[in-house]
Amino acid sequence: MKTLINYLTAFLLMFGLAIASSVMAGSAWVSVPSTADSTDKIVIKAGNLTPWSTVSVCVTHSNGTKVTQLITASATGDLALEYRPSLTGAHTVKIYKQDGTEIGGGNFGFLK
Repeated sequence: MKTLINYLTAFLLMFGLAIASSVMAGSAWVSVPSTADSTDKIVIKAGNLTPWSTVSVCVTHSNGTKVTQLITASATGDLALEYRPSLTGAHTVKIYKQDGTEIGGGNFGFLK
């Protein structure tokens, strides 16, 4: 009986972990550092995207100018884009799916 209870407990634990992992895996995320690194670049990252999907990365410069770049996620649904800002000040990053739905974004500041 004790063995059956141990197996049942293990099964329920594994089942719960599988459900929790699948729920958490479905949420796409975006990471934007708050400042540039020592080489004056920003590395914009995203994950839990549809593998091989193309997204739009839009950076709005401090003067309102927008720069948009298309980038394709990897086979694991991750991406990393190195960006070198040309203007000082506050910048906004937003990432969009192909249908225009916003995935996420962030802000960073740049000083030369």
